[in-house]
Amino acid sequence: MIHEPQPPPSNANSLSEGWLDSRWFLILLVVLATGLVYSNSLYGGFLYDDIYDILENTSIQKLLPLKDVFMIDRGGRMNILNRPIVNLSFAISYAMGGWKPFYFHLMNLFIHISSTLALFGIVHRGLSLPKLKRKYGSSIPLLSMLIATVWAIHPLQTESVTYITQRFESLMGCFALISFYCAIRVADSPYPIRWSLLSALSCLLALGSKEVAVSIPILILLFDRAFMAGSFKEAWRIRRPLYLGLLVAWCCFGWVQIEAQGRDQWAGFGLAMPWWKYALSQLGVILHYLRLVVWPHPLCIDYRWLPANTLGQILPGAIVVGGLLAGTVFSLFRKPGVGFFGAAFFMILAPTSSFMPIADLAVEHRMYLPLAPVIAFIFISGYHLIQTIQGQQWISWARLRVLLIGIIAMMIACLGILTYLRNVDYYNQFNIWEDTVRKVPNNPRAHLNYGSALKKEGFFDAAIVEYKKAIELAPRIPMAYTNLGSIYSELGEIDTSLDYLIKAVNLDPENPKYIRNLGVVLVKKKAYEDSLICFEKSVQLSPTYAPGYASMGEVYFIKKDYKKSISNFKQAIKINPGEFKYHWGIAISYLESGEEAAAADAFKKALQLAERPAGWTSLQGWIYWQYQKDSQAIPPLREALRMKPDDVQSMFRLSWVLSTSPDPNIRNGAESLKWAEAALSSNPNRPPQILDALAAALAEVGRYSEAQSIIQEAISKTSGVEPPLVEDLKVRLVLYENNKPYRDLNRKSAMQVSSSHRKLSPEIL
Repeated sequence: MIHEPQPPPSNANSLSEGWLDSRWFLILLVVLATGLVYSNSLYGGFLYDDIYDILENTSIQKLLPLKDVFMIDRGGRMNILNRPIVNLSFAISYAMGGWKPFYFHLMNLFIHISSTLALFGIVHRGLSLPKLKRKYGSSIPLLSMLIATVWAIHPLQTESVTYITQRFESLMGCFALISFYCAIRVADSPYPIRWSLLSALSCLLALGSKEVAVSIPILILLFDRAFMAGSFKEAWRIRRPLYLGLLVAWCCFGWVQIEAQGRDQWAGFGLAMPWWKYALSQLGVILHYLRLVVWPHPLCIDYRWLPANTLGQILPGAIVVGGLLAGTVFSLFRKPGVGFFGAAFFMILAPTSSFMPIADLAVEHRMYLPLAPVIAFIFISGYHLIQTIQGQQWISWARLRVLLIGIIAMMIACLGILTYLRNVDYYNQFNIWEDTVRKVPNNPRAHLNYGSALKKEGFFDAAIVEYKKAIELAPRIPMAYTNLGSIYSELGEIDTSLDYLIKAVNLDPENPKYIRNLGVVLVKKKAYEDSLICFEKSVQLSPTYAPGYASMGEVYFIKKDYKKSISNFKQAIKINPGEFKYHWGIAISYLESGEEAAAADAFKKALQLAERPAGWTSLQGWIYWQYQKDSQAIPPLREALRMKPDDVQSMFRLSWVLSTSPDPNIRNGAESLKWAEAALSSNPNRPPQILDALAAALAEVGRYSEAQSIIQEAISKTSGVEPPLVEDLKVRLVLYENNKPYRDLNRKSAMQVSSSHRKLSPEIL
């Protein structure tokens, strides 16, 4: 029999002494521990669904008007997003730092710390209620700190915190916990209406973040009945404004779901899996979640959990989970305080882990909020066990206290280290999918994404192996075919590329990305009319598919139809104004069509969006030079060197323009020589191109004998260099031998130079 713990007469039998009794000091410890454990999460990149939810999400690129953040155009009709609050938070992150993932990670960490503080407040306020305060006494602050800290740093939380897109889960959890905290404050505050309104508003924000918050009003009522009012009737009588507010939040949530864009392809009874099979499979999934609570290894971003088909797969979960569920129902009637913890766990999981089919049977982020009642129950039960042991006097309190402090410190340290290390797996696509392939080798989606990560790192052969493995495991996976086609296109194997791209389109003829990829490779075959058919089809299927319009802009540029090129780039920019390459493309089209003012404005907008503005600014100046606009070439080249003083390419370009321009007002031999010498000193290999620039600068200042010597050295280093450069060097040598400087009158094709840096390439999806 478990003895009822008695209030300790002093701090003599308490784990907390002195500064550990300070609530604010403990809150500081919680924040510091959480921030330290997740500090390395701030430097990860975008992963997996981040591409769709963030990088391809044009609605987050401005905060106002809010309707553009909350609404989406679906077939000409504006529908509210089903998770508008998270979309708003993405827009705030974008406003903080554009596409820099640091600011998205920073917001995720802020949300998680806020959730942790809310949980601390819930536990502290809950244990301080009149029905409970006598039992826990001076241990309340420390229990609150331990529960909040372990919940915050538990490795199971990494997917919800470190993986940016799973802000859906963490933001929902944050507002749900705040709603709960406000509901508890209603009981002892002189301003119950204010706290009731805050609780209802927080509940609405939680529901607007993710649908699984639907159980929060019921859980608040169960908590009220168990720990505050004593009965449902009394809870309704005393706190009627609170529950009316929560009911309004529910109604608003229902309206949003009716008006929102559906997620039928991911969840619902229309999926291929029958509801009963999904429910039976969830028994094993929930058992797995519970195992990860006590032993959080191995963790995986994509389990590819298969449906349960045999009794052996169903029985263990049925026994354990079924027993816990039965115990929860029994306790809700006989011991409501104990039953509340089980009800909270099962009810929060119910929307995703019961009988409504969802494409992924098991994902770790679903445990973000359900982990809280489990951790709280474990620690509160542990507290009762310690009180029992103390009452039996099996061991002296001094020894027991040292033992408990050691166990708790070791547990927190282990959890924190595991979480810190798990964050490293989320640094980039390569890490996370290499980890997933190792843990789930028969997962085609993992091989597909690992292949994309390998391709991004330049490991084409290894990427091909992974894509083919994905096709072997799932022969009808069109993304693997289109990605294989994209790689073979990069390798120059155009016919092989087309074979795979056509297979992808045949498997999914309604996907605009697959059709665009096919069109891109047709451009490489110079089948421009066929490519335009593909691009036009892609935007017919998805009128907001900006890459389709941009690709048409590229092809019309190649065909010298600059009016249509500009028109299509304008449409791409209208859809996605934050995409650098669209502004750059339209700038070149404007330049080619003679609209210099429009080109300058487009270049300016493009450079504001560029990740490496110094390099692109330098290229802008070089493009102006190739278009024989020498006076306009100088300012961007100077600006590039101001931004990046050690950029050899910018030094070379500026030196060349200053020494070889036909315009005497542009030429400046002394400055040209300075930049050529600086470029050469920064490159000890003395490449022929830089030697060529140095010779031109020397000739411009009249030092022809030195120019001859340098150009001869350049000619001697042309092994493996393209033949045109060798011939050009020989022509310039003759000029210098005749004491004549070089004037660059016959420049490369402007179109070739302006488009070669932005190759039209199929996407890896």
